[in-house]
Amino acid sequence: MKSIVTSDITASAAAKIKKGTLDHINAMASEGPVQLAISLIGADYDNTKAYILYGCEDSNASATVFDMSAGLVLVGGELFYTPAQSITVSAGQTIRFYSTPSYTTSAAADPVTFTDGTTHNIHLNNGGVWVGAATGSTATLLDNMIRARLPIEQTYSGTVGTNWSTTCKYIRNREGLVKLSGKLSTISGVPSTGTTIITLPAGYRPRAAIKFPSLKLKGSTLDGCTITISTAGAVQIAEIVTTFGTSDDIFLDHISFYTA
Repeated sequence: MKSIVTSDITASAAAKIKKGTLDHINAMASEGPVQLAISLIGADYDNTKAYILYGCEDSNASATVFDMSAGLVLVGGELFYTPAQSITVSAGQTIRFYSTPSYTTSAAADPVTFTDGTTHNIHLNNGGVWVGAATGSTATLLDNMIRARLPIEQTYSGTVGTNWSTTCKYIRNREGLVKLSGKLSTISGVPSTGTTIITLPAGYRPRAAIKFPSLKLKGSTLDGCTITISTAGAVQIAEIVTTFGTSDDIFLDHISFYTA
């Protein structure tokens, strides 16, 4: 991490400050908070995406009026504080985040007179606001922003062939831990082992093929089986204690693993 070495500064040897030193101090001020924010986001961090670190919640149920709470946004490696704001979007517009740098207006700060006699504002405040903008705007669409601490959840519901009905969820946190929940149910016939029930998408697959013991429930009777998940994401019933029948449920709630 960046710092300023002061050990050579004494009462008789002052240090002249150059532009590069001020740039270094600016970098010092942002480096730590930005790296901390990235660590909170976790392994999924992507410098091309926008993240909401906290706040920025809409408390208005209206489709055109947004009452946004204060919050903090990370975009392109920079942090932007966004104050609480209420905005109304017009027809054809969507709510978007827009970074709006501003300068301190106090006469005690800006403008600053330079040695060549020119004056400049130098006290920059990085901030952001919510705006209503049409498609094609350079502002970031709220729906495209990622809430940094929320897990990514996917739901699959459907049938596999004529034998299985599947309703399950797979959730991945920011550290790459995937958790499955839900169940697989037989609806007709007798499904065979080795059938791929669902295929987990890229980003939700284990580092190596894994096997989990599981429970099979028929009415009030518990039985056992084994579930395997391949590196290609294929979730299969590998082994069973007794044969499958109709109206059997196999549960996935205990299954968790880290992604590749």
